[in-house]
Amino acid sequence: VYSPDGKRIATGGNDHDVRLWDSETFDPVARLGGHQDYVFSLAWRADSQQLISGSGDNTVRIWDTQPLIERVQARRERQTLLGQVEPMVERLFTELGDAHKVIERVKADPSLGARARQLALQVALRTSLARRHTGQP
Repeated sequence: VYSPDGKRIATGGNDHDVRLWDSETFDPVARLGGHQDYVFSLAWRADSQQLISGSGDNTVRIWDTQPLIERVQARRERQTLLGQVEPMVERLFTELGDAHKVIERVKADPSLGARARQLALQVALRTSLARRHTGQP
C-alpha cells in the first residue's frame, strides 16, 4: 500500500514482516518484524507518520515510520516549546482563573505558532483537568 504522501510503499506477507520501500527507487527502507504469523492488512495514517498492520497472529501493530533522527528532533522541539508555553498557561490560569478564558486567550495569541498553540491548548486542558481533580476552580 502506498503512503498518503506517495514517498513509501508498505508490503506484508507470509514472512511475518512488514517492509517499507522507497516509492521512486523501490529500494528497501525498513523491515518491521514482530508479527508471529502472516501480515494480511496494512493502512497508513493520513499524515504518513504511522502504519498499522494486521496479522494472522490476531494482533494489530502500530508502527512509527519516521526515521529515528526525526523523532528525536521532534521530541526535542516539543520539550523546548513546552518550556515556553507551560509557564504562560500557568500565568493565564492565575490571572484569569477560568479554563474557557485561558483557552480563548491562547487561541487569540498572535505570538504563538501553530505547534506552540497546539501544545499550549493541550497544557491548558491538562491543567484544567488537574485543577478540577483537586477541587480548584
